[in-house]
Amino acid sequence: MRLKRQILIAVSFVAVVVAISSVYSEDPFIKLRMVEVSSRQFDFFVDNMNYCPYQLQVRIPLPEGFQATTNLPYRTIVRIGETNRFLFSVFTTRRMNIRPSFDYNAWFGDPAEANPTEGLMYVLPFEDNTSHRMTQGYDGGFSHSGWVEYSLDFSMDINTPVCAARNGVVVAVKSDSSVGGGSRRYRGKANFITLYHSDGTFTQYHHLRHNGSAVKVGDHVEAGQVIGFSGSTGWSTGPHLHFMAYKPVNLGEQTFPTLFVGSNVEPFAVRTRKTYVSYHYTNMVYNVAKNTQIDTNRGAFLANNTNVNSETNYTGGY
Repeated sequence: MRLKRQILIAVSFVAVVVAISSVYSEDPFIKLRMVEVSSRQFDFFVDNMNYCPYQLQVRIPLPEGFQATTNLPYRTIVRIGETNRFLFSVFTTRRMNIRPSFDYNAWFGDPAEANPTEGLMYVLPFEDNTSHRMTQGYDGGFSHSGWVEYSLDFSMDINTPVCAARNGVVVAVKSDSSVGGGSRRYRGKANFITLYHSDGTFTQYHHLRHNGSAVKVGDHVEAGQVIGFSGSTGWSTGPHLHFMAYKPVNLGEQTFPTLFVGSNVEPFAVRTRKTYVSYHYTNMVYNVAKNTQIDTNRGAFLANNTNVNSETNYTGGY
C-alpha cells in the first residue's frame, strides 16, 4: 500500500498583473513564495519551519521573453530554520501583461547528510513485553516493492499503542482520515507519523486510527514511547501497523533494512509470518545502540547541527 507523500504544487497565473506576494503550499512547514517586484520581475523565496531539512525542486516553463537568474529546473536543499531565503528571479525586459506559471516538489531530508547508523538496534514499534505477528515483510508481494521494499506490516487490533522505534523528533502527522479499505483508491488516506533521526534518516508509522496521534510536529520522542494508536486507514485490507525506516535519496526516498532489540539485548532481523516480542530496555541500551537524542528546541538543534541540509517528502498511506 502506498505510503509516500510527495508535495507537488502547480500554480498558474492570469494575464492581469497585481502587486502581491503569493504563497502556495499544502505543507504548512515548507513555503515557496513568489513576490512581484515589478510587472517585469518576480522573486522566489522559501521558508522552512520544520525540524528537518527539505529537498526542493522548482519547475517554471518560461513564457517567451522571460529569463531566469538560474538554471531550471531549480534544485536546492532548504536547511532547518531557513526563512525568507532568496532563491532566484524570473524577469523580462519587455512590457508584458503576464506572469509565468510554476510548480514545485519537496521531499524530507538531505541525501548528502543521511547516513544510517551501522549496527543500530531499533525497538519493535509496540509496547514493552507485548507481541505481534508480522504479516508482510521485506519485498512483500502485496505492497512492499519499489522505494518501500524494506517495510514491515504487523497485525494489530485497532487502538493498540504504537511506539517510537528510536529517539527522534516529529516532523509530520496526519490524523484526520477516517476511511480505508483494500482498494488502491484509498492510497494517500492513511493516518501516519514521521520521525526524523540524528543520522539524517526517518521512520514512519502508518494506518493509525482517526485522531490516533499522541504527538505533534516538533515533539521529541524517545525509543519505546507511545506516539499513537493503530488503525486501518488508507490502503489497508485490515487493522495493522506499517513500519519503515528510510533515507532521502536524490529527489526521493529509499527504505532500508533494520535490526531490532531482542532478549538479552541481542540484535535480530525479523522474518515474515513470525510473532515477535518488543523489549524496552534502559537508556543505556539505546545509547549502546547509538540512538542519539535530538533536542526539540529548534535553536539548540540548529546550533548542534549546522551542517544539516534537507528537503521534505510526505508519505500518504499504505
